[in-house]
Amino acid sequence: IDMKHFILIGFMSIFTSCLSQKNVKNDTKISFSAKKDIFYSNQNGGALYPSFSLIKNQEELDKAMLGEGTFIIDIENTDNQKIKFPKNRKVIKYNLGEFRSGSHTPEKLDAYRVNGETLELFIKKGKFEKEHETDLEFSIQVVTRPYIIFSVPKKIEFKKISIIYE
Repeated sequence: IDMKHFILIGFMSIFTSCLSQKNVKNDTKISFSAKKDIFYSNQNGGALYPSFSLIKNQEELDKAMLGEGTFIIDIENTDNQKIKFPKNRKVIKYNLGEFRSGSHTPEKLDAYRVNGETLELFIKKGKFEKEHETDLEFSIQVVTRPYIIFSVPKKIEFKKISIIYE
């Protein structure tokens, strides 16, 4: 092997190793942090089907948080005052869809990660397990359309959101 082939093989191996690292999926869960993240949930006001939208500014954030929502977390907001639109963060409104009974409004996000083009949100399952019902009982059906508003680092790229109940 002459020197030209040696250099060419070296550059090709560097190029292919860089290319393959770009396509490796990120399996690292990132814990949700009250110090830098926003979390807000409301049991009504969301859409019929699961979907999400990006909130771009303070005005959109204020409009999305109208109503009797709960569970606001923000380092600068301990008294449920107006939350300031965070810098260097993406703010997302995620509609969980329509539910006919039970409590389906998350109280918090535990962690998130990017898996390919999907932003996966991790929520503890306990509160969402179906309550014990028998066929002989009558129950009142309450229709809810919960949604959550949360923030993630601005550099995170995704095309869809999935909730994983642990």
